[in-house]
Amino acid sequence: MEINFITEYLNFVPLARFDLGKSNTKFLLLVGPNLGFWIGEKELQKLYDNGKVKNYELHITNWDDYNRFEIGITAGVGISHTFKNYDQFIFDTRLTYGFNGVKKNISRDNNQNNLYNSISIGYLYSFNR
Repeated sequence: MEINFITEYLNFVPLARFDLGKSNTKFLLLVGPNLGFWIGEKELQKLYDNGKVKNYELHITNWDDYNRFEIGITAGVGISHTFKNYDQFIFDTRLTYGFNGVKKNISRDNNQNNLYNSISIGYLYSFNR
C-alpha cells in the first residue's frame, strides 16, 4: 500500500519584483512572504489487488491537529518582455517554503514543512497607451 498526503492552503503572497536589465526583455527576481490558511488535507491510498491498482481518496478535516496558519517565504526568477504599447508578457517560477510545521504537537524533527514550486505565465495589460 502506498500513501500520499496532499495539504491544501489558501495563500496570500505579496512579492517584491526586481527587474534586471535595460532592454525590453528583462530578467526578474521575486521575493516575499507567504501567508497561508489551511483548508484541508487529502490522503491518497494506492492499493494493489491481484495486479490491479485501486485508488482511494480520503478527506481529513480534523482541524485540531493542524496549524491553521502558515508563515513562509517565496522566492522566484523569471523573464518579462515589454511591448511598444507597454503591455508585458511574463514567465516565472517560484519556490515556497513554510517555516512552521503542518501539524501541531509534533516534534520539530518529525514534523513536515511545506515546500512547493509554482510556474506562472501572464500578460499584463497597460491602460497607459
